[in-house]
Amino acid sequence: MTRALNRRTLVVGSLAAISFAQAASTRVWRVALVTSSPGVAILNIIRTSLKSAGYEEGKNLVIDFREAKGRYSALPTLLDELMASQPDLIIAEATPAVAAARKATTTIPIIMAPATD
Repeated sequence: MTRALNRRTLVVGSLAAISFAQAASTRVWRVALVTSSPGVAILNIIRTSLKSAGYEEGKNLVIDFREAKGRYSALPTLLDELMASQPDLIIAEATPAVAAARKATTTIPIIMAPATD
């Protein structure tokens, strides 16, 4: 199984888990995506994966995206910005982003995509 397929499965499965009771509703889901490095590729994978599961930006999905571009010290500030939007789910790409997300919240589900530890 490819890394991209693993990510798709993880993202779609996780969003489905938090929305199973309201899958047919008109609720707009807010996903926060934070990356440690440039993350346009993972953003595109997430958009495509969620669209295939029925979640589409501008209809029932908002993706708030921040990328640290290798500046790990910027991650706490990026997470503060994302937390202000009150996301339903956080997707954190790479271990530094996951660690920053864990410090930012204990109540919002965090998806690691991918992480080494």
